[in-house]
Amino acid sequence: YENWRYLVVDNRSTDRTPEIVQSYAAREPRMGVHQNRDFLPMLTNFNQALRLIPAEAKYCKIVHADDTLFPECLERMVDVAERNPSVAIVTSYRLFGDEVRHEGVPYPVEVADGREICRATLLGHCYVFGSPSSTLLRADDVRARPDFYIEQELHSDVDVCFDLLRDADLGFVHQILTRTRVHEDRATSFATRINTFHDAWLAMHLRYGRLYLGRREYYKRLAWRLWRYAVFLAKATVKARFRDPSFRKHHRAALGRLLQLISSRRAAAGRRHGLGRGKHCGLCRCGASPALRGRAMVLEP
Repeated sequence: YENWRYLVVDNRSTDRTPEIVQSYAAREPRMGVHQNRDFLPMLTNFNQALRLIPAEAKYCKIVHADDTLFPECLERMVDVAERNPSVAIVTSYRLFGDEVRHEGVPYPVEVADGREICRATLLGHCYVFGSPSSTLLRADDVRARPDFYIEQELHSDVDVCFDLLRDADLGFVHQILTRTRVHEDRATSFATRINTFHDAWLAMHLRYGRLYLGRREYYKRLAWRLWRYAVFLAKATVKARFRDPSFRKHHRAALGRLLQLISSRRAAAGRRHGLGRGKHCGLCRCGASPALRGRAMVLEP
C-alpha cells in the first residue's frame, strides 16, 4: 500500500531518536517529524499526535514505538474500511510477544455488529480491540473529538472503542497484521504490576454497560466486577502492597473516580425520572441491583 504519510512525534527524546528519524525522513518524502516543545504525559502526547493528522487524510493508523506492522497491514485494513462504510474500527489478529490474540470474530466474518462486539467484550466473551497499534480508525472520527483519549484513564484506548461503536460496525481481517513487543518498560507492564485493570473495566462497565447490556446482564456483571475489585484490594492490604507509593496513589485515585462516576450516574437517573437526590424509581436501570440490596461495601485501603 503506497498512499500513506508517516508522522513521527518525538516527545523530547534524550537518546538518538531525533537523529535516526531525521535520517530516514531525508530519504522518504512521505515521512515527517514533529518535535514537542515540552515533554508530555503519555496520553497527552497521543492526543497531541492525533491533532497533527493531515487534513486530507481519510484514515489514521497509530503505531507505538514498541510495535510492528506487517507488510500487508495497511492494504488489508484500508480495503475492509473502503468496502464497508459502516465500519468505524478495523482490527485483526495480532502477535502479543509470540502469542496470537484477538480471537472472537468467527471466520470468515469480515464485518461484525459493533454493539454485539461491545456486549461480548463487557461480558468477557472476547477481546478484539487490542492496543492502538492494532486498529485502523477513520480520520473524521478522530477529528470529531477534541481529546480523542481520556487523559485521566490509562486504558482509554479501550474506552474509545466502546464509544466509537455505539452506532457503527467493527471490521476484522483474519490475518496477523501487527505485533506488540513485550518488555518491562512498556506502559502495560506498569499496568500489570499495579493492576490497573480491575478499576478500568469497572469504570467502562459503568459508562457503557447500560448501553450494551440487558438489565440482568448489567447488574450481574457489575456485582461480579465489584466483588473482584474488593477482593483484590483486601488481598493487597493483607500483603501490604499499599506501602508502594505508586500502587497507593493509583488505587486511591481510582476509587475516587469510581465513586464520582457512580454518583453522576445516580444523579442522571434521578433527573430523568424527576426524583430527589439519592432516590430510585425501582422501575428502570437506575434502581439498585437485587444482588446488591441490603449489602454495604466499604473500600478504604
